[in-house]
Amino acid sequence: MRRSSLAAFAAFAVFALPSVAQAAPIFGFPDVNFAAASYPGRPQTLMVDIATSSPMIFGPNVLQMGVLASAGDQVSENSGSGFAPLANGYIDLYNGTGGATNNGFAYNVFLQFGQLSGPFAEGSPNGPFTLTPTPLGYDGFGEFTITFSDMPGFTLGQTVGVDLLVTNVQPVSFQGVTYYTADVKGDVAPLETAPAVPEPTTLGLLLFGLLGLAARRRSP
Repeated sequence: MRRSSLAAFAAFAVFALPSVAQAAPIFGFPDVNFAAASYPGRPQTLMVDIATSSPMIFGPNVLQMGVLASAGDQVSENSGSGFAPLANGYIDLYNGTGGATNNGFAYNVFLQFGQLSGPFAEGSPNGPFTLTPTPLGYDGFGEFTITFSDMPGFTLGQTVGVDLLVTNVQPVSFQGVTYYTADVKGDVAPLETAPAVPEPTTLGLLLFGLLGLAARRRSP
């Protein structure tokens, strides 16, 4: 009798608890990869009043990133058969508003990328673009919905992610306010959902329930 009750409880627990873990987003194709570093004489690629030779700046109510192949930055695209240079490629994060949080920075920011005088795409934020501290600087990540595109592989309404590694972070003061410049490398690509994976707790309960049912069937 006790075995039967135990099996019934385990079976109930399996169905009552969530059966899968939260799926993590993964990048698909096309993947636009980029890297940009500060250097003396680098063209100003940021639309800010602060003169800087860096491809990124952030601080109170400001986040901008300007990656530009013609400025010497690396911009390439992988449509599924390997990376190749994206001629006149660029990636911009702009109109960023927000600032410091308890764990880094968070911004409402917009996205544009593609080829100068060629196909491009624009994206509106799906939520905050976050910068999380790391030993090297910051990890950046945000999701965007494509609002315009004539760029192959990127379609209206599609969700894309921007993943950043932010390094060489340097403070810069402007009108009494401290901002930060940085080097960047990262990717822009469509987001896909990984297959759902059962949680370990659920797997254990399922096995426990099956063993209980087997024991019940063997009971006289």
